[in-house]
Amino acid sequence: MIAILFSSFELTLRERLVWKLALAPMLVFSGSAIPMKGLPMRISLMLGELSYPVYALHYPIFCWINGIYQKTTGSKSIALECVTLVAVTIAASYVFLRYYDQPARRYLLDIFASLKASRSSRAEYSR
Repeated sequence: MIAILFSSFELTLRERLVWKLALAPMLVFSGSAIPMKGLPMRISLMLGELSYPVYALHYPIFCWINGIYQKTTGSKSIALECVTLVAVTIAASYVFLRYYDQPARRYLLDIFASLKASRSSRAEYSR
């Protein structure tokens, strides 16, 4: 996978389709079959929970950091911007996960659980 991502050539349409439809799903499936416990499991669960907030926030954060850095210094420093981007994205993603995503999930699960309970009680009542 790393060879494909960092290669200097472009894959043909057939090669891209093979990657997307066969190789990538096999890679995900093989990774999901690995049993974990302890610290590796906790780290994997946290990274999995952070993945969507990172995905959703990385581009706006990049735009803000890039704009602020260029406004204040008048130059570009890829190394400094990358380090700042990674640190701010991870921190903001954790805050987003903790104070928005997890409470929203709990709230929606409660709503769906109460809907399911009311449906099952109505089904038993109609019998």
